Amino acid sequence: MAKHKPSLLMISKDATYKSPPRFASIDFQYYLHLPLHFRVVGSCNGIICLVAKQHCYLWNPSTAQSKELPKYPRFNQKATMDYNHDRVRVAFGFDSVSDEYKVFKFTSPEYIYNKTTGAPVLQLYSTGTDSWKVINFPFKCPSGVLCHQDLILGPVINGVLHMGFKRQLVLFDLHNEVFTVIPIPSSKFIKSNVLDFESSVAVIFQSKRKRSRISLWTLADVRGQLFWIKKFNIDLRSMYWIYSYLGGGLLYGENVRDVLYDYINKNFKSFPRLSKKPEAVFKHTETLASIEGFKPSAFLISKFYPQV
Repeated sequence: MAKHKPSLLMISKDATYKSPPRFASIDFQYYLHLPLHFRVVGSCNGIICLVAKQHCYLWNPSTAQSKELPKYPRFNQKATMDYNHDRVRVAFGFDSVSDEYKVFKFTSPEYIYNKTTGAPVLQLYSTGTDSWKVINFPFKCPSGVLCHQDLILGPVINGVLHMGFKRQLVLFDLHNEVFTVIPIPSSKFIKSNVLDFESSVAVIFQSKRKRSRISLWTLADVRGQLFWIKKFNIDLRSMYWIYSYLGGGLLYGENVRDVLYDYINKNFKSFPRLSKKPEAVFKHTETLASIEGFKPSAFLISKFYPQV
């Protein structure tokens, strides 16, 4: 993979779980094996955030260095410390204002709800302080949205984490630590995850009245107000869903199989799947970025393995 060139990394596990999960580049020129039982929650500036049970690591596979984050404080004795718990959600991104990497974590089981507000506990880790802090839950952001199992954690764009749920988009500013809820237009069907489209938030919509009309819309700030603005129409009638935008006009999505679609030249490119359908997909850029506290990885395998 060429340095600083974005690539799509798909996480696949052996069906028997006897082999470790692995990344595969979109052109399948290399594999990146991961330790067993680890889950990837994000990739930013070449650094990957991994979680496993009670451990959270920031890892740069290009430099073979990593850092284990401190344990986050329990809200009460019943609160789970397991990152792999089905009610623990974790996101990873970069705050360009403070020049810090941040991990956002919230947990929603009823037994750890804040007894004062009835809200889930939200915690934020920062590399600047190397510690966790509790974020006050805003009443204007419905707790049912953040706690729902269908909530999709989207990308961190310009320091803002984007989360999608049915007809709403929930934004969390990593620097100012505030939430914003944006409605999805009721006249549209959603055809994609929340996309990072040329550093802008984007979603692909399909008209409910004219099913053949599919277009990409971006979220724009107009005099302090957020609006959906249509950018262009796109021929995606044969695509079930779009997962990611890679840049250069390339969209990664799915119809009968996983495909790349070049919306500029209007052509498709299929590529072979892994041993099973990817359980997660991330855009990753190989860099030499480092974080204070990084040290050589003792157990994280960082070598890229060519396909055989």
